[in-house]
Amino acid sequence: MRKNAPLATRTLPLLACVVTHAACTHESNPPAAPPPASATAAPALSSPAPKPGDRALGLLHLEKARAALQAFDRTTAKREFDEALAADPACTPALEELGWFLLDAAVGQDPGAALVCFLDLASLEPTHPSAAAGEGIARAASGDSMGARPLLEAAQTAPDFATRPARLAKIVHALARLDADDGRFEQAVAGFERTLALEPVASARAEPLVELGELYVGRAMLADGEKRLREAIAVDPEHTKARYQLGRLLAKLDRAEESALQLRIHGLLDRILGSDPRAEPIDADRRADLRAELLKLEPECRLFRSNWLRALLVARRYDDATREIVQLSKREPPTPELAFLLARARAGLGDLPGAEKARALMQKLDPKIPRSLDRVILEEWRRGVPSVDDSAIESTLQRWNRS
Repeated sequence: MRKNAPLATRTLPLLACVVTHAACTHESNPPAAPPPASATAAPALSSPAPKPGDRALGLLHLEKARAALQAFDRTTAKREFDEALAADPACTPALEELGWFLLDAAVGQDPGAALVCFLDLASLEPTHPSAAAGEGIARAASGDSMGARPLLEAAQTAPDFATRPARLAKIVHALARLDADDGRFEQAVAGFERTLALEPVASARAEPLVELGELYVGRAMLADGEKRLREAIAVDPEHTKARYQLGRLLAKLDRAEESALQLRIHGLLDRILGSDPRAEPIDADRRADLRAELLKLEPECRLFRSNWLRALLVARRYDDATREIVQLSKREPPTPELAFLLARARAGLGDLPGAEKARALMQKLDPKIPRSLDRVILEEWRRGVPSVDDSAIESTLQRWNRS
């Protein structure tokens, strides 16, 4: 990634070609026939390799991005990825990890920006296995099926992904989508099923489950469609498309009350997640209140509850978060997640001894908890107490590492 060239501005020329090609094909022609076996990928835009920068600083920001991902803080992760590449545009680990991050449906796919990452990665390491695979997925998501298919077909048999099921699942998933777009029902179903078998992360199975549900509904196989949509919601209760499609299907089946509930949840999630570009932006306080309302609709949903508590932390409502976690801990056995959230809430209040106590409980409940979460707790301390500086955080980290 070039220094002083924002990713968004570098994405526009790439997307212009892809979107124009896809739009013309869609408007003037029926679904394209599968490309012949000899088809080759659309040529990548040539550009000089990014120039190296401050590698140590880039890797530091990359570690912060990884820690944020472990804490499910995707906004901070994206910012740290960008900082890593601003410091060192030739940092290949950051290019690779940001590229895959940008292809993740859970964070809002940005295939154009991902394509830039993978093209830069290829310019630095032409034989890097992620370069071609990531480019193929990004092209498929951008509508360039002819450029994507040969890259994906080659990648799915590459030995590099045999021991990386999560990445192989994304490759197979992208191919299944191309088959679905081309009207290959049986091949698409088989591809989505294989994706589900490969994907090790339960929540990541929601998207192929929704697409399977849509395929079945499109073939008037309504019972199969409902089953798959409910499975999608079970693995990812905040999958807005699953909620919407299930709500529509239930309305079609004259189950009005169930339909209204799903569509109400969908509407709240749209506001919370900012899925609707026409809606007015909401602040952190309002988002936390909407999450409380969402939890009332499905009070047994653990994800809704966890994300409500996290929203309270984002809004710096540390007293509210602490009170809710303490009350919850009286009703249920403690969990590493609740202990982590309590540590963050205590830290935000400036109660470092309380944060340390909650951190110790977290580690006792799960000794494999990564030490990178310590930094997340201490960054919360800085957010709640702006006078905390880098030296205070680093010295506390060193003391915790010795304990």
